[in-house]
Amino acid sequence: KEAAEEQAATLESKLEADELAAAAKHSELESKLEAATSSNTQLSDQVSSLQNTNEDVIKQLHENEVALEEAKSSIVIMKEEASSVTSQLSEEVTELRTAKEA
Repeated sequence: KEAAEEQAATLESKLEADELAAAAKHSELESKLEAATSSNTQLSDQVSSLQNTNEDVIKQLHENEVALEEAKSSIVIMKEEASSVTSQLSEEVTELRTAKEA
């Protein structure tokens, strides 16, 4: 009986030690989980911010491309107008020379 009580006391002590170790491990894992969750939240916020920035950059790029196309179109029109004016002036000069010679 004494041996059984001794064995029970030993097992009880071991159980208490195991429970303390398990509680410590649980606390450690809980702290790691909280840190990982916090880090994940920060990363999610950063990803969201980067996505918003990316969308803004894409929008600005599109606006710049539209403005560039409008500028190219304006340049073509101005060149055509300049060419037309040059032709008209050339004709007028020719007419003035012809009139002067006559």
